[in-house]
Amino acid sequence: MKNVILFAMLLGVCAPIGVLAQKFAYLEKIKLKTDEDFRQNEQNVYEGAKYVLSKSMKDQDNDRDCYYASRFIIQWLIGTPDYEVIIDNTVSDLASRKQGKLLGIYMACASVFVIENKDKHLDESEQYYAIMEYFLDYCANSSNGVVMDRKVKN
Repeated sequence: MKNVILFAMLLGVCAPIGVLAQKFAYLEKIKLKTDEDFRQNEQNVYEGAKYVLSKSMKDQDNDRDCYYASRFIIQWLIGTPDYEVIIDNTVSDLASRKQGKLLGIYMACASVFVIENKDKHLDESEQYYAIMEYFLDYCANSSNGVVMDRKVKN
């Protein structure tokens, strides 16, 4: 149930977009049902996450590819049997903020991190803090247009 609620919140975060897609529209047609489906699409997730993280918050507003990639990343993270990402209150608060797209950014950071570090044996705490550091690096880059208020900094 928690995953369904999170997925619904994330879809709402990603929905207000208006330009036609070209690069990641194909992700809409991919069905993630079996463990093998998730494994076969790891590269799609990685490329989509890198794309999302290459865009500023403002640029994402009118980028349909960010929308498609973000939706696919979220579906993959919720269902992948190979990785588990911690979604605590700090992370879930990002969905209810004025800059709600930050949750999608966090999920993109998490995807890139777990894929790039799949051979490392990190405990949950080490993984969480490493992902959060990656996320905060994105937020701290002024060209990404993230307002670093107290909630984001904490």
